[in-house]
Amino acid sequence: MTKGRILVVEDDNDLREAICLFLELNGFTFIAVSDGKEAIDKLKKFRSFDLILCDINLPHVLGYEVLRYVRQDPVIQNTPFLFLTAYADKRDMKLGMDLGADDYITKPFSNKDLISKIFSLVKMQDHVDPAEK
Repeated sequence: MTKGRILVVEDDNDLREAICLFLELNGFTFIAVSDGKEAIDKLKKFRSFDLILCDINLPHVLGYEVLRYVRQDPVIQNTPFLFLTAYADKRDMKLGMDLGADDYITKPFSNKDLISKIFSLVKMQDHVDPAEK
C-alpha cells in the first residue's frame, strides 16, 4: 500500500536518485524531474500530488516560480510544498515561506529529518476536505 505520491524536483542526479530510493523504501510513489520547467509540465499533466519536494536553485525555472505556479492554480494550490535546498540564509527561507511553502529543509539533511517532514506534511494533507483539494 502506498502512502502518497510525491513530485520530486531536484537537479542533482545523485541526490534525486537517493531521495527517490528512500521514498520507495518508505512506501511512497513519486515522479522525479530535474528542473522547474519539467515540474510545471508534470503539475499541469497530473494535477494531483500529496506533496511537492522541490529544490530552489533549478535550471530553467527556479523553485520559487514552481511554488508560485502551484499556489495560483485552484486545483493544486493546497498541495503541501517542501523546499529542499542548500540555501540556508534566513532571507531565502523567509521568501519561500512568504510565497506559501509549508516547510523548508536544508542540505545536507538526514533521512530521519526528511522523512519526518514528509510524513508530517502528507498527514496534514489527509485532513484537508477533498472538496478543497
